[in-house]
Amino acid sequence: MWGWSVAIQAVVAIILFIMQQTGKTEGEIDKATLWKKARELKTGGFNPEAQVIVDKIKTSGVGRTTHENNYLLLS
Repeated sequence: MWGWSVAIQAVVAIILFIMQQTGKTEGEIDKATLWKKARELKTGGFNPEAQVIVDKIKTSGVGRTTHENNYLLLS
């Protein structure tokens, strides 16, 4: 039970950070954005495994809906 509360607090903190940085509302932030922010290194950038998926989101995600961007995380 303890692990879930910590995970939820982390997700809420990421959502609030993205809202402050971008001015988006909670409903405008998609799972792909959350996924990228959660895997961003403190020094900037991403580790090599995550970078492959980030590149896929960036190149395939242009002009896509939130639902389509979220689907990229599954493929």
